[in-house]
Amino acid sequence: MRTRYQIALGICVVAIVGVIVWPLLSPLREPVYQGKRLSSWLRGYGYSPVWQFGMRAGARLPSEAQRQKVDAVVHQVGTNAVPTLLRMLRAKDSVLKVKLMDLTRKQHIINIQYTRDGELNYEAGKGFEALGAKANSVVPKVIDIADANVSFDSQYYAMAALRAIGQPGEEALPSLLRAATNANYVLRSYAITALGSLHAEPERVVPVLINALHDADSNVRLDASNALKHIDPRAAAVEGMK
Repeated sequence: MRTRYQIALGICVVAIVGVIVWPLLSPLREPVYQGKRLSSWLRGYGYSPVWQFGMRAGARLPSEAQRQKVDAVVHQVGTNAVPTLLRMLRAKDSVLKVKLMDLTRKQHIINIQYTRDGELNYEAGKGFEALGAKANSVVPKVIDIADANVSFDSQYYAMAALRAIGQPGEEALPSLLRAATNANYVLRSYAITALGSLHAEPERVVPVLINALHDADSNVRLDASNALKHIDPRAAAVEGMK
């Protein structure tokens, strides 16, 4: 009786996946390198989830050699990787998708693998890190994703992408200044670090960084101090003496 139930459940799962889930999971057209889709290569970055509210999901940590290999692939693909990276950066699992995937895990007849949105956001962030300044033309689109607040992970790795793009991303300044006062200390910290790498409009940035030296979170304070050293070492020294 139990076997019949499992078979019936498996059939239902297949139907659900075929009718609803599969279109959500199927990748759009993307670059192919050595016969392998870019998104498949990006899985080689593993997954190092962000600490948030004292909780952390499981990590997949590849070797440094494997990460360098993926970096090399991204460099080869170049800016053709950008549309895929943007799509992954804004990925957000719908409530329906999460529930359906939870249902599939209750059966053991069919093994269905899928990548959660946080992992896609992470892989996109690492891809933008590999591209660096080459991705400067899409800074406005990355800013839009950061400001859209699709999810914590999406916003966090959008900030990481802006930081990696660096100097050409000066137009990200207003978005980073807003994030520097975000209620989430992780986003504050990342935005402050990014501000330090831009070296843009110090008359606007330095006061924000000085204020962050008195943040309730010690990591934010440290990041603010380091950012100030990049922009205005004198300001950092003066504030450090107080």
